[in-house]
This record gives sequence, structure tokens and C-alpha cells, in this order.
Amino acid sequence: VAPGRGGTTTFPRAEGWPVTVAPEKGQALIFYNVDEDMVEDIGKPVQQAHGEIDFALGLLNHLKLPPTAGSEIRRVTVGRLVIVTPFNNTVAITLGKLLPAMLWGNSVAWKPAPAAQRISDLLCGTLRANVCEPDQLQCIHGGAQTSRRLAAQHDVEGISFSGGQVGGWALAERAVQRWAPFQAALGGNN
Repeated sequence: VAPGRGGTTTFPRAEGWPVTVAPEKGQALIFYNVDEDMVEDIGKPVQQAHGEIDFALGLLNHLKLPPTAGSEIRRVTVGRLVIVTPFNNTVAITLGKLLPAMLWGNSVAWKPAPAAQRISDLLCGTLRANVCEPDQLQCIHGGAQTSRRLAAQHDVEGISFSGGQVGGWALAERAVQRWAPFQAALGGNN
């Protein structure tokens, strides 16, 4: 695991943290009735909510897969990450970003969509209890201004964003200013 690029970080890194997670730990998400919360809070149809949870649990299984023949998987610790997730895929996209980031030893400041606050609080508690160190993940609520403020902090070493193009471009500018890795899914335009 490669170290971060330096600088101080306000979140501890989980050195030596395992790079795989048992899918059974993800099953805890179902016990919190997060599917019902998706229906109630963001208006997702029940079948789509169930499908999203199934997809999210499948992502847990993918973390355990060995590389395919002729390929290599490099797990790199970047350091302190800001991850911004959307309202329309509150579980699968979130887990698909947060789990690998934390399991590879990064600390995360997660800014979920305002419409999914209750769901994100449940996910954050579940992840802290089952997957990561409690202080390795912070869930910070707010809107676009909160995302920009988080991305502007001097010790941020990487940014991941899912959402609209305007918000994505604003955070991309912050990443470019510090040569930080940036990943974005902008309204389906990755």
C-alpha cells in the first residue's frame, strides 16, 4: 500500500486495514429497513429500492474477487478523501465509493445528498459498526456550499463526486488546484 502524498490529515489512516470485507457485514443494511427509507425519503419505487440494495451487496462481493488473468489490482492509500454522493442512488453508489476508499486505508469526509440525510445517517452508523474505524468516516450534511468548502480544505488528497455537471466542475477546479486525484460521474457522463 503506497502512502499518501504527505501533509497533515485530520482523519486517522487505518494502516494495515484488510482489503476485503465479508459480504455478510453488508447484510446489516437490510435489517435497518433502508429500503423503506428510500421509498419514503426519496420516492424510490419499492422494487427499485430492493434492486439497489441487491446491487450494493453485490459490490461487496466484488471487493473479494481476484484480478482476472493478465490484469493487476493496485490498492493505493491516497489519504484524506472527500466523497460526495447523489440522492437517486443512495446505497449502491455510496457503498461503491466509500467501502473501497476506507478498506484501502483512506479516511473519508462523506457529503451525502440533503434529500437522503436519514438514509446516510443509517449507512454511516452501519459502516462504523461493521466495516471501518469510527473516526475513519465522517458524514457531513449540507448542500453544494458544503461540498465546495470540504474540497477546499488544505489536507484533502482526493475527491470523488457523483451529481450534476455544475457541481462536478466546481469540485474538479479545486482538485486541479492541488493536483489531487478527482473522479466524477456527472449525470451519467463519467
